[in-house]
Amino acid sequence: SFEFAVENSSGGLVYVKATARTVTLACGDRIMIITLMDITDKKKLENRLIVLSEIDALTSISNRGSGERRAEKLINSGVKGMFCLLDVDKFKSINDSFGHTVGDKALIEIADCLRRSFTGGDACLRTIAGCIRRAYGNYGTCFRIGGDEFAVYAVGVETERQGAEKIAQFIANVDMICIPEMGDRKVTVSMGAVICQGAGVKFDQLYPMADHAMYACKNTPGNQFGFYRGE
Repeated sequence: SFEFAVENSSGGLVYVKATARTVTLACGDRIMIITLMDITDKKKLENRLIVLSEIDALTSISNRGSGERRAEKLINSGVKGMFCLLDVDKFKSINDSFGHTVGDKALIEIADCLRRSFTGGDACLRTIAGCIRRAYGNYGTCFRIGGDEFAVYAVGVETERQGAEKIAQFIANVDMICIPEMGDRKVTVSMGAVICQGAGVKFDQLYPMADHAMYACKNTPGNQFGFYRGE
């Protein structure tokens, strides 16, 4: 018994389950009986459940559980990179002043900036597979922790200089966010980062380091970042 996919006349995929068994006839001949079943609806449901379990419903990037698992797997495998935590400056004020719908728009825009800056994804998620691929990306993972907090593990960023360049690209994207309902008010973030040199570093050690660096930026104007260099 096995499953496979074929392309139909309109270019879509049809998923098929094939089951084969041998039967001995009364005359002694052995034959094989193959049955084919269309399981496309079942596969669509499975893919939908993957999305519900791994993707943040509001922002379409990874949720906390799947993002942490992805980042932890990379780190435990010795993959070097940069771990970042960030939150939106004065996010409660945005919700209080303009409403939660506008606050949600700000979160969606921030997630899109993360995706484009750190995972090479675009803003358009046309398919379930594309949603998962862009959320994970080829260069690490970005995910929403909850509320206005996000995290990134950027693979291949091995020095603070490289990290500063990537973060500057992200902040430049954030600076371009325009939400009409907010008028002239800009969406800004505070960001803390720590360079992970691979083997020997535990994932749960990186959180407090990046968190410490992030909150050191809170007393400065928006769109600031810093690297952890010890207490």
